Amino acid sequence: MMLAEASGNRFLHNMMFSLAHRVLRYSRLGLATPKRRLQSARNWRALAAAVQEGKPKLAQEAAEKLVRESRDTAVRLLRRGKTS
Repeated sequence: MMLAEASGNRFLHNMMFSLAHRVLRYSRLGLATPKRRLQSARNWRALAAAVQEGKPKLAQEAAEKLVRESRDTAVRLLRRGKTS
């Protein structure tokens, strides 16, 4: 965000801020429950361990699981009408 701001490029600035806003919204939705936050923490630990152990395939799988589970939770909540 700081780089987009400092670039002086209004288009880049607007695009980055718009993207950040959307990501924040879906992150909040994807981490909306204590159960989901614990699940995410487990996934982050698995990702960190895979990186530290030099296991790129496991790291990729853990990263994909993080995104997929967050997406699935956000979609479920949006379908239920819980967007705040």
